[in-house]
Amino acid sequence: MSPSTWAGSVRSSPRANAYGRGEKYSLELGNDLSKALTSELAMLASPQTMPLFLQKYQRKQIKQYQRREPIYKGMGDIICCLDESDSTVGDPAAWGKAVALTLLEIAADGGRNFALVHFSNRGRCQTDLFRPGAYTMDDKMRAAETFLGGGTNFETPMWESLRLMREDGFENADIVFISDGECAMPEHFIEELRQEQAERRFTITGVLLDSGSPGMDFSLKEFCQNIYRTSQLAGEDIVREVVGKRV
Repeated sequence: MSPSTWAGSVRSSPRANAYGRGEKYSLELGNDLSKALTSELAMLASPQTMPLFLQKYQRKQIKQYQRREPIYKGMGDIICCLDESDSTVGDPAAWGKAVALTLLEIAADGGRNFALVHFSNRGRCQTDLFRPGAYTMDDKMRAAETFLGGGTNFETPMWESLRLMREDGFENADIVFISDGECAMPEHFIEELRQEQAERRFTITGVLLDSGSPGMDFSLKEFCQNIYRTSQLAGEDIVREVVGKRV
């Protein structure tokens, strides 16, 4: 929303100045997933409705809250590891994709690199790289439509994240790890990961997909410095918290 547009809404509403920065106050159409209505995001949870969601997203016709924008002053690049195992089918997958795509939009606004690491079984992952100005809407659509299925293994996406830092120019990136939390990593790998964090000084933020059925976070506590639950915060609030930690 442009400053002039927002200013116009202030002049037309005598109560506008009572709203705080970032507070919801009206509805509009667009494709900002951090402001999308829950009913819109729910379409991501079903193969039958996902094409409709993607069509609305591409045409900027998603129903979203209109509000004064928060200011994001992000620092480095972002690596987002997204759990696409069978256990995330439904609402967890929808929230996970919404958070991931919103982080992509924020990275793009800041001219930063973004990597989306889809993962499931051991050895099975797919990485989509988004360099500033070097990808299209179709690239984003393909990433949104990807769903690997299968079991859950955390080592594979973490190794891929470290590879991106070592070889693909993500040396200043932080990691956002989105999962339903149903996995554990061996102690020797946890120790190696901690050593890498100490040397590279990156943080790992966990997003636990437990909306509707609050779950355990034991497997995220082992390696995440911050953990947010979809059972406690909406996707847009999680994104705001995640980005706020990087200001």
